[in-house]
This record gives sequence, C-alpha cells and structure tokens, in this order.
Amino acid sequence: MQDYYQILGVERNATQEQIKKAYRKKALKFHPDKNPGDAAAEAHFKEVSQAYEVLSDPKQRQLYDQYGEEGLNASMGAGSSHGFASMEEALRTFMGAFGGGTESVFDSFFGFESSDSHSRSQKGASKKFHLTIKFEEAVKGCEKKVSINNYVTCEKCSGSGAASS
Repeated sequence: MQDYYQILGVERNATQEQIKKAYRKKALKFHPDKNPGDAAAEAHFKEVSQAYEVLSDPKQRQLYDQYGEEGLNASMGAGSSHGFASMEEALRTFMGAFGGGTESVFDSFFGFESSDSHSRSQKGASKKFHLTIKFEEAVKGCEKKVSINNYVTCEKCSGSGAASS
C-alpha cells in the first residue's frame, strides 16, 4: 500500500488547494494523452487520481488519516477495494479537478450530452457553437473572444419592418 500523500508529493497537513495543485501537476505529467501506449504512465495516472479522489474529499480523507486504506475499504463494505475500475473513472476525477462536469468523460469528448445537462443550463444560454482549443489551453485555461449574433424581434413592428400606429 502506497501513501496517498507521497503519491501526490504533499505533506499530511496540506491544504485542499495544495492537494489540488499537486494532483493537477502529476495528472498532467502522466495523462494517457501525453503518454499514449505507456502502461506504467496509465497505472501511475490511476494511482494519482485515486489519491486525489480520497484526499480531496474531507470525509474520505479523515477516514484515511485515521485508519489508512483499510479504513476506506471497511467503510465501503467488506471485500471492496478502493480504486478505479476503469480509466473512465480516473478521467472523470481528472475532469472534475479541472472544472469539468461529472458526466461521462467520453461522452463529453465526443459531443454527447448527459440527460441532466439541459436542466442545468442557464436561462438565455440556448445558443451553441463549436470552439476548437488546444489540449494545453483546456488544462491551463485560456480566454477567447467570441462574437455571437443575436437576432431579436422588434417589439414595435413584430419584425415586419413597418411600425404600427
């Protein structure tokens, strides 16, 4: 069993911000897109994601600090192992740490929307467009200028072009 704090390279008294920063740095280093076909990097990415999953959740972190990984396993039920069953789970943690949603990572990559994404949309946010950005921009964040045409029906003439009297 490896120590989650050592995996992320932080002290046991690290703040949530320090844990998140360390996770982002390591997750970027070992991300499958940056290391295609590298099984060791993929395994390390899963370890880093697992460590972040536990240490970023105050309840799980408290259990881990008090009882170690066995305490986490016991809280999840006998015989369970605390880890990612798939790369998608690890990537979901990765996306969450970078401000992404928790819908299926692969769905969001390929343009599919989860059924609850419509219910979360804000009023007036019905316009959609495609914006291509680089991976680095998505990870580090960036600002882009976007022009959007908004056509509104004139209240005076109801869009006919002739004002009513």
